[in-house]
Amino acid sequence: MFDPALATCLDRLPTTESGEHPLVHHGFEVYSLLLHFFGEQPQSVSTAAVMHDLVEERVITPGELTIDFDDETVGLVLALTRRNTESYTDYIIRVSYNRDATRIKICDLIHKMRMDRLEELSTYNVARQRKYAKALDRLWGALVRVDIVE
Repeated sequence: MFDPALATCLDRLPTTESGEHPLVHHGFEVYSLLLHFFGEQPQSVSTAAVMHDLVEERVITPGELTIDFDDETVGLVLALTRRNTESYTDYIIRVSYNRDATRIKICDLIHKMRMDRLEELSTYNVARQRKYAKALDRLWGALVRVDIVE
């Protein structure tokens, strides 16, 4: 199901004062949604779903990834990592060209859009929800187009 190196990687994650790993929890929620919407996935996809935020959040470097994980897992994590020079729209477009990354990002956005995760319904949070909804629409559209062609 997961790459055995995942446990080693997750042990290095920062924790909150209560000992929780927020990025790990989010990653496993994304993995759970991936199973729900798309069924069982190859090990590389499952592992990348759990780890998708780790490079962007600077928990692990791309070089460290290549030491412990296969090329497919590393490629997916990097495909899901927004580059410093990229606009959010360009990032979503780039992700949409990779079917597995698109599926993971769809699940990531669905989890991030859960209203029970918000402490308050601020103007910022409403704007962020709109941004995520637009990205989700684009990614679903890309996935449907790919599935029709295949």
